[in-house]
Amino acid sequence: MNAVEMLLCGSVGFVAGYICGKLGRITQLLDGASSQPTTTSFISNVVKESKTKKKIEIDDTKFVTDISASELKSGSDQVLGTVTKTDDNISSAASKLAQLKRMKG
Repeated sequence: MNAVEMLLCGSVGFVAGYICGKLGRITQLLDGASSQPTTTSFISNVVKESKTKKKIEIDDTKFVTDISASELKSGSDQVLGTVTKTDDNISSAASKLAQLKRMKG
């Protein structure tokens, strides 16, 4: 398909979808369905909920003078998996590598 055929096909598809949408809306009106879309009730519920929620109030006349962190527990106390510690350092690791190279070559 070339560009003209693709453009024509897309345009026909868009027009067909638009017509189907309008026909659906017309049949809803003829059947006596509500003239309000269902999303309006959802939006109105959200607006009502946001109006009833208590807003955060900041009182700038109060301030904290003493903070104690002695009761707080660190979350990093947990150990996941197995922990192994070695006493190797860089020179011992280099000598092990040299030994492996001598054995291989």
